Amino acid sequence: MFAWIALRSLKNKDLRLYSGLETATQFNTKVRKFMVEMMKDNEIVLPPGMQACILDTTNGITSVLAGYFQSNIGNTERPVRYNPETARFDQVSLQEAITPFVTADEGSYIVLNNPHKDGVFPQKGKSNTLDLQIGRRVVIPGPQSIALWPQQYAKVIQGHRLRSNQYLVARVYNAEQAELNFATSAIRFAITTDAPHIEAALLPTKEVPPAGRVDSSSDVSQSTQLGIQPPEQQPLPVAGATPPTPPPPSSKDDGKSKQPKFAVGQLLIICGTQVSFFIPPTGVEVVADESGQYVRDAVTLEQLEYCILLSEGGEKRYVYGPDVVFPEPTETFMTDDQGNRKFKATELNPDMGLHLKVTKGYVDGTQRHEQGEELFITGRTTRIYYPRAEHAPIKYGSKGNGITYAIALPEGDARYVWEKDKERVVVVRGPKSFLPDPRTQVVVQRVLTDQQCRDWFPDSTSALQFNQMLQQQSMVAQGAVSSDLLGSDERMAMRSISSRVAARAFSPDTFDRGESYTPPRTITLDSKFQGAVHVAPYSGYAVLVVSKDGEQRVIVGPKGSHLDFDETLQVLTLSKGRPKNADRTVRTVYLHVKNNRVSDQIEVTTSDMIDVTIDVAYRVTFEGESEADRLKWFEVTNYVQFLCDHLRSLLKRACRAKTIQELINHTAEIVRDTILGVAKEPGGDRPGRKFTENGMRVYEVEVLGTNVVDNEVRSLIADQQFQVVQATLELAREAQDAERQKRSLTIAAGLREAQDADDVTAQAKERERIARQEETATKRREADLKDQDHQDSLQNRDLARAKKAADQDVAIKTALQAIEIALLTAQADTLKTKAGAIQPGLIEALQALGDSELLDKVASQFNLLSIFKDSGVLEIAAQLFEGTAIGERIKQNASKHRGELPSGGRPSSTMR
Repeated sequence: MFAWIALRSLKNKDLRLYSGLETATQFNTKVRKFMVEMMKDNEIVLPPGMQACILDTTNGITSVLAGYFQSNIGNTERPVRYNPETARFDQVSLQEAITPFVTADEGSYIVLNNPHKDGVFPQKGKSNTLDLQIGRRVVIPGPQSIALWPQQYAKVIQGHRLRSNQYLVARVYNAEQAELNFATSAIRFAITTDAPHIEAALLPTKEVPPAGRVDSSSDVSQSTQLGIQPPEQQPLPVAGATPPTPPPPSSKDDGKSKQPKFAVGQLLIICGTQVSFFIPPTGVEVVADESGQYVRDAVTLEQLEYCILLSEGGEKRYVYGPDVVFPEPTETFMTDDQGNRKFKATELNPDMGLHLKVTKGYVDGTQRHEQGEELFITGRTTRIYYPRAEHAPIKYGSKGNGITYAIALPEGDARYVWEKDKERVVVVRGPKSFLPDPRTQVVVQRVLTDQQCRDWFPDSTSALQFNQMLQQQSMVAQGAVSSDLLGSDERMAMRSISSRVAARAFSPDTFDRGESYTPPRTITLDSKFQGAVHVAPYSGYAVLVVSKDGEQRVIVGPKGSHLDFDETLQVLTLSKGRPKNADRTVRTVYLHVKNNRVSDQIEVTTSDMIDVTIDVAYRVTFEGESEADRLKWFEVTNYVQFLCDHLRSLLKRACRAKTIQELINHTAEIVRDTILGVAKEPGGDRPGRKFTENGMRVYEVEVLGTNVVDNEVRSLIADQQFQVVQATLELAREAQDAERQKRSLTIAAGLREAQDADDVTAQAKERERIARQEETATKRREADLKDQDHQDSLQNRDLARAKKAADQDVAIKTALQAIEIALLTAQADTLKTKAGAIQPGLIEALQALGDSELLDKVASQFNLLSIFKDSGVLEIAAQLFEGTAIGERIKQNASKHRGELPSGGRPSSTMR
């Protein structure tokens, strides 16, 4: 504003160019440019609020020109500008030398470097001084506008406004000035009900720390959190007013009880919970953070949240919510990879555990934990875990987080577990949720050899590949446990959330358990090769389990069992092919104990020295219910060869006593009698062939074929059999023809008999039909008669009722007629009496009167008719009433008045 007034007071020049200025910087630039344009080569004009430094090159004195002011610059004077970075005066142009005063609005303050020892500033005009306190700085609260002496430089900073979750970090750079001026610093108190905090004076004290804080030191040179005097004890300075003089110390506290003590370099924390506005005093500066911001955000912890503060001495401090956490000056907040300063407490359910190492001894209640001790905390005892400074999680692998998860073991599943303290491997079987204690238990995997995979899991390439992969990883070496084999990526676990994910949850009281709620939690159980070796023979099969100490047990399918870590399966070597040969064998661990089928080819010789091969199939079963009987099943490793060798010898001896013809005709009977024995009763069961060596019994045998070895003999036998078959077929054909003829005659006789029977049946049916018709007609007639009688009875009753009604009507009508006759008689008598009372002259008079009225009415109606008929009314009336008394009267009247008719023959229209 002052510069604008100064411009208007200068030479008459169009100033409309400067009316659209937007900012103070642009305005000042335009002012300087305008002033340079208005100045002569040796003249400088300064409006109010502007200054310039002029160096006299003859004596080195640098003067300050403060506006409003006008001066001529000598030839030995040069415009200069102080550069605080180089601590030198740079020679500049007049435009660059002109600078505005340092101005701080209300709520701001000026940090002035190299102040005057008397605290004065250049006034209007030209002035200079050498009484500067180089290296010192002071704080001047606004509102204020000052010119600077040469070598002075200043910075205007906005006053610091704090919310309740914000704070400032201040540093003491002049302890003496800080102690003298802190009472006059601009402080505004926050509205709070936290009385204990307000009561704490503006002192470097630790007597009332905020909730959740740990007192790390009592040395004021380390760190200080400032308390604030209440408003009634701390007078607030007014901008522009003379700073109040501190009250003299009382005799009670000697001026020291409320006097703060500071040290150079000491850091102070200004909390927003106690101070809402702060301007530092001289001797104290507010430290900016890495981004250049003075006001810093505290950490607001909600329920189930915590933060970690790390001091410069390496100590960690854990603060748990809910709380607003302000760090100590020497502390910094620890963050994760995403920069989060607060974390969610670890959720532990009963299927989770946390493996910890005690890094520093401490006492928890009545229990003391020594340094180096390992702890395993599970969700069964601690649902929500907050970390401690004395705890360090033990992680397995780069992806671990210290949490051990339970292994879901469904029904029929199991795991090998190495118990460190007992130095043994045990089998943990499901169904259960197994949470291993990593301090004493390690889940291991057993590696099978390639041969064991082929024997135990025949035709399973996946089992072979998985064990080969384990062999390559050297997880197990020569039957001994190598190390912790529980991989975080390989075990199947019921997982929950991690602390990092929980820190970004929507609500701190809501646990984020994944993206599918929609449905409940789902886990995938694929423990086919992860768990203990499980053997489940098919139904009808059995395996022999042998441990390293010689213990044996038999597993009979379909029941399965998990093998202990030192248990293997007994391998059987069985002959194959036909005939069975010990040179051709197959390895297996599965013994077919029920409904086993063993085929073989036996070469025998008959009594007539003919070699014959017989193909047979034995049905074999292993008998025994006790464990001892079942163990005998595996005492013969190649039971197939043992069976075939013994039965071959029996059949060879039996066939040696038979001729070729007998053998061919009765092969099945000979084989069955020899192998199975003869039934005690015809058609009964055979006893079978039992082997006491291994509990095996042959309960059935099938003869699949018989073949003569010698070709010539086989041809002769074939020819003979062909002739026998041919003759048999001829006899069979003739027998069939005879049987066919016999059946034809039988059929014809049967047809005749059937026809006769049909005729007899038809006649009998006709007679029955006629009899039924006659019976039906008789019944119909009887019914008609009964119906007629019924109708006659009804009709008689109707006639009787009608006669009765008619008689009643006749009686009523007779009575009515008598009444009517009596009435008519009475009326006649009355009329007769009335007629006798009438005189003859009266009757004639009445009759004449009536005729006269009638004629008048007729005459009025016949006037028009007389016009059309060309005759008088009387003639027409006479014709109309001819034969009546009136007609006679009309004629009489017409004869009387005939002479009076007018000419033309028409009677008068008037008739009286």
